[in-house]
Amino acid sequence: MAEAVSCLDVKSSFFQVSLPRDTRHLFRCRVEDGTLVGLTRLPMGHKAGPEILQITITSAIAVVTTVVHPLWAAPPSVRVDLWIDNMRIAGSKSDATLWEAQALRNADSCHATMEEDREPGATQCTFLGVQFDHTPGGISE
Repeated sequence: MAEAVSCLDVKSSFFQVSLPRDTRHLFRCRVEDGTLVGLTRLPMGHKAGPEILQITITSAIAVVTTVVHPLWAAPPSVRVDLWIDNMRIAGSKSDATLWEAQALRNADSCHATMEEDREPGATQCTFLGVQFDHTPGGISE
């Protein structure tokens, strides 16, 4: 059982994901006066937006083993759960804290801003509305 947990959240995530240049043509439309406009950021409310966002965060920030090359993946000693732009990292206190720091560095390298209210190596956190308790005798996972 994990002894520590970190919960991270990407702040205003939809507005931070830059569309790759080779896909921007897929996000073009004409406005009322006929002008062709194209998006450079992932649009909020786009049908595939949450999926695109989750794939981007999974590969660039959380580095989940099933998505990225093992060389850059989270170590097997931590469990990373991800839902769209929310991340839960569980493991030993040292492993969870180290991987949280790596995820924050990954986010920084992508110029993604993370929510500030977090406690590295905490024993409890709320993830997707569920309270996780990693204290001895607590209920977890």
